[in-house]
Amino acid sequence: MRKTQQQQSDETALMERLEALDSDDREHLLSVVALLVHCYGDPPEASAVLMLKRDEHMAISTFNADDMQAVEMVQKAHEIMGEVLTIDAPPKDMFN
Repeated sequence: MRKTQQQQSDETALMERLEALDSDDREHLLSVVALLVHCYGDPPEASAVLMLKRDEHMAISTFNADDMQAVEMVQKAHEIMGEVLTIDAPPKDMFN
């Protein structure tokens, strides 16, 4: 399949951006890709939701998950983050 000029331009821009990453960022990106690979294959071992916020815009991509599964994963992530943020918080009655 022959690539369009736009596709070639997009790939070049992506490669330049990847090459500009420092080693820590590249290592982190590689670990993210390694996790996402588990969402592929036969049978896939995992599913994922990727959320990207840029200014006031949100983009959501799912990997091996339908809309309902994505909602469940986001809700569970919300619960977990709430627990993480409050794990070292003082008891509620100290604020009364």
